Amino acid sequence: MIRSRLAAAKHIGFVGLGSMGSGMAANLVAKLAAGKPEGRALLFDRSGAAVQRVVAEAEAVAEAAVDLPQLAAKCDIVFLCLPEGGVVLDALRTMSPTLREGVLVVDSSTTSPAVAQKAAQQLGQRGVGFLDAPVTGAPARAAAGTLTSMVGGSEKHLEAARPFLGTFATKILHMGEVGNGQLAKALNNCLYNVSCAAMAEMLPFALRAGLPMPAFVDAVTSGTGQSFGFNQWAPLVLQREFEAPKHGFPMGAAFKDLETLVAAASAQGLPVPPVVAATLATYQRALAMGLGEEHKGAMVKVWEAQMGVRCSGTEAEQKK
Repeated sequence: MIRSRLAAAKHIGFVGLGSMGSGMAANLVAKLAAGKPEGRALLFDRSGAAVQRVVAEAEAVAEAAVDLPQLAAKCDIVFLCLPEGGVVLDALRTMSPTLREGVLVVDSSTTSPAVAQKAAQQLGQRGVGFLDAPVTGAPARAAAGTLTSMVGGSEKHLEAARPFLGTFATKILHMGEVGNGQLAKALNNCLYNVSCAAMAEMLPFALRAGLPMPAFVDAVTSGTGQSFGFNQWAPLVLQREFEAPKHGFPMGAAFKDLETLVAAASAQGLPVPPVVAATLATYQRALAMGLGEEHKGAMVKVWEAQMGVRCSGTEAEQKK
């Protein structure tokens, strides 16, 4: 049943049209409208306006779902792109009574291996397949359709989902069993967090040592010291722009990646790797300072406070 239904998949659901999901859904709908692949999309989000913006671009192949049970009842493959694991499990509980045997759920949210495994186990009892397929690339690449997807689950299910994943991800990487997609995403994000924490240390240190901020940032972003975290956040630090989600995901919501790594290390009987442990300490200090609603570049405020400086592109000034 699973193989035959997925081989003939025609109705594709997409739940969650936030900062990432809106671009992903728009690319899915655009490719369906072009017939590559064939199918129709049924979209749902608490923001009806977000759904209508996507539907309006291709009304011939896309429509808004009335609610999650209706979407589940109609679709052969359902994509999720939701804020966190609790929301994912709530959505699946709501959809479960109307999900038919043989349907495939593909969760592109960032959750945890434990959430993915729980979802797969619960859906499997109803004959419903599951892939955890978190994406990386930020909203700009979601809009461009050039994300990277890290997928956990069976190869059979991945091959069924691949044509649709490929509408918004140009790189689709099979990571093994269910939960491994989420683990790979968490480790990727922890490497990113390390670069953010290093930027947060280095800018105040450079200023305290007497280096001009704009010139130092220019040197690093064009030199061997550059990283995604430094290049993304250092210019915004100099502008004192810390607003999230305008400029990036809030630190408080993104802390789950480090929690996933800590849990994975514990499960393997290993300590948290030392560089990550130092990053974790900076991150926790930033949250303790009440910076959880700001983006990761705001970690710089931890070390500005300790070193008594304020990093600015217009004026390198000591705090009074």
